Amino acid sequence: METPASGEPVIRDTTVPVHVVASLAEGETIEEILEDYPSLTRAQVENAIEYAKAYPKKGRPYPARSFKRTDDGALRVSVMTLLEMRRG
Repeated sequence: METPASGEPVIRDTTVPVHVVASLAEGETIEEILEDYPSLTRAQVENAIEYAKAYPKKGRPYPARSFKRTDDGALRVSVMTLLEMRRG
Protein backbone atom coordinates (compact mmCIF):
# COMPACT_ATOMS: atom_id res chain seq x y z
CA MET A 1 0.00 0.00 0.00
CA GLU A 2 1.13 3.52 -0.71
CA THR A 3 0.26 6.72 1.11
CA PRO A 4 0.14 9.84 -1.09
CA ALA A 5 0.19 13.40 0.19
CA SER A 6 -3.50 13.14 1.18
CA GLY A 7 -2.55 10.60 3.84
CA GLU A 8 -5.13 8.10 2.58
CA PRO A 9 -3.55 4.71 1.79
CA VAL A 10 -4.06 3.68 -1.83
CA ILE A 11 -3.46 0.46 -3.71
CA ARG A 12 0.06 0.48 -5.14
CA ASP A 13 0.40 2.01 -8.62
CA THR A 14 -3.22 3.26 -8.54
CA THR A 15 -5.19 6.12 -7.03
CA VAL A 16 -7.80 3.75 -5.57
CA PRO A 17 -8.11 4.19 -1.79
CA VAL A 18 -7.68 0.97 0.17
CA HIS A 19 -10.55 1.68 2.54
CA VAL A 20 -12.98 2.36 -0.32
CA VAL A 21 -12.30 -1.10 -1.76
CA ALA A 22 -12.54 -2.72 1.67
CA SER A 23 -15.82 -0.96 2.37
CA LEU A 24 -17.28 -2.12 -0.92
CA ALA A 25 -16.36 -5.69 0.04
CA GLU A 26 -18.93 -5.46 2.83
CA GLY A 27 -21.78 -5.14 0.31
CA GLU A 28 -20.35 -6.49 -2.94
CA THR A 29 -18.52 -9.58 -4.11
CA ILE A 30 -14.91 -9.41 -5.23
CA GLU A 31 -16.14 -10.00 -8.78
CA GLU A 32 -18.40 -6.92 -8.56
CA ILE A 33 -15.52 -4.82 -7.22
CA LEU A 34 -13.33 -6.01 -10.10
CA GLU A 35 -16.07 -4.97 -12.54
CA ASP A 36 -16.21 -1.51 -10.94
CA TYR A 37 -12.40 -1.23 -10.83
CA PRO A 38 -11.13 -3.21 -13.85
CA SER A 39 -7.56 -2.00 -13.32
CA LEU A 40 -7.35 -3.95 -10.04
CA THR A 41 -6.44 -7.58 -9.64
CA ARG A 42 -8.12 -10.06 -7.33
CA ALA A 43 -4.96 -10.11 -5.18
CA GLN A 44 -5.02 -6.31 -4.83
CA VAL A 45 -8.65 -6.39 -3.68
CA GLU A 46 -7.98 -9.20 -1.22
CA ASN A 47 -4.91 -7.37 0.12
CA ALA A 48 -6.89 -4.14 0.51
CA ILE A 49 -9.50 -5.99 2.56
CA GLU A 50 -6.85 -7.50 4.83
CA TYR A 51 -5.03 -4.17 5.18
CA ALA A 52 -8.26 -2.43 6.21
CA LYS A 53 -8.93 -5.10 8.82
CA ALA A 54 -5.48 -4.57 10.30
CA TYR A 55 -5.66 -0.76 10.05
CA PRO A 56 -9.32 0.32 10.29
CA LYS A 57 -10.20 3.80 9.05
CA LYS A 58 -11.34 6.23 11.70
CA GLY A 59 -14.23 8.56 11.09
CA ARG A 60 -17.19 8.28 8.77
CA PRO A 61 -17.33 4.94 6.95
CA TYR A 62 -17.49 4.63 3.18
CA PRO A 63 -20.65 3.16 1.61
CA ALA A 64 -20.79 -0.61 1.24
CA ARG A 65 -22.17 -0.39 -2.32
CA SER A 66 -20.77 1.57 -5.23
CA PHE A 67 -22.90 4.31 -6.74
CA LYS A 68 -23.11 2.22 -9.88
CA ARG A 69 -24.66 -0.67 -7.93
CA THR A 70 -27.13 1.20 -5.73
CA ASP A 71 -30.59 -0.30 -5.70
CA ASP A 72 -32.22 3.09 -6.00
CA GLY A 73 -32.39 3.60 -9.76
CA ALA A 74 -34.39 6.79 -9.26
CA LEU A 75 -31.53 8.35 -7.32
CA ARG A 76 -29.10 7.52 -10.11
CA VAL A 77 -31.42 9.00 -12.72
CA SER A 78 -31.91 12.15 -10.63
CA VAL A 79 -28.20 12.68 -10.11
CA MET A 80 -27.43 12.03 -13.78
CA THR A 81 -30.18 14.47 -14.81
CA LEU A 82 -28.73 17.14 -12.51
CA LEU A 83 -25.26 16.61 -13.92
CA GLU A 84 -26.57 16.91 -17.48
CA MET A 85 -28.45 20.09 -16.57
CA ARG A 86 -25.24 21.62 -15.16
CA ARG A 87 -23.34 20.81 -18.36
CA GLY A 88 -25.86 22.11 -20.81
